Amino acid sequence: MKNNATLAIILALLLTTASAAQEKRTSFQFTFTPGKPSAGFTQVAPSDGFTPERGFGIDLGSKVGDFKPFFFSVALPEGNYDVKITLGDAKGESETRVLAESRRLMLENVKTEAGKFETRTITVNIRNSNLAGGGQVKLKDREIKGPVSSPVLHWDDKLTLEFAGKRPSVSAIEIVKNDNAVTVYLAGDSTVTDQTRGDFRGWGQMLPRFFKPGGVAISNHAE
Repeated sequence: MKNNATLAIILALLLTTASAAQEKRTSFQFTFTPGKPSAGFTQVAPSDGFTPERGFGIDLGSKVGDFKPFFFSVALPEGNYDVKITLGDAKGESETRVLAESRRLMLENVKTEAGKFETRTITVNIRNSNLAGGGQVKLKDREIKGPVSSPVLHWDDKLTLEFAGKRPSVSAIEIVKNDNAVTVYLAGDSTVTDQTRGDFRGWGQMLPRFFKPGGVAISNHAE
């Protein structure tokens, strides 16, 4: 009996540990600058491509270090997240436009002088196709993935940020889940939706840029 009780306790502890390991993190701190990172920050190297195992990294075949547009993704559960982004470059001027998920405009042309840094906060809604009560949203093929040049990024299990502009430069990113954020749900047609290709933009796709930082997330379900 004693051995059975001990075995039961060990199994319970193993199951608890495994369950905790499977829970996805909802807060991260990343630095993109060389040198020893500050306490609590994970350093992202230019070669750190996104993989499901790593859970973060440079994504969609883009590269960091040449001041050209690039994508950065982090695996996260569905919800609203405050993302604090520090922009700037110690050696030169920078001009950065920040988009989230499928090209949602979050920050427009943030400029910094050489050696100067500016921190902005955005609130981003991310979602997947799983329903809370069970089942899934039935998605069309074009809602799951688009062409390589303009993939669909708003139905997956990760937050994707695009850093564009004349000379994009990112120093640090801090992410924390915001369960108190106001969620604005949008429904509509192609004039509203998050357009993934070409020069097209839906007005719902541009809406996040006009809200004050922190506290309001746009969840665009238009198609």
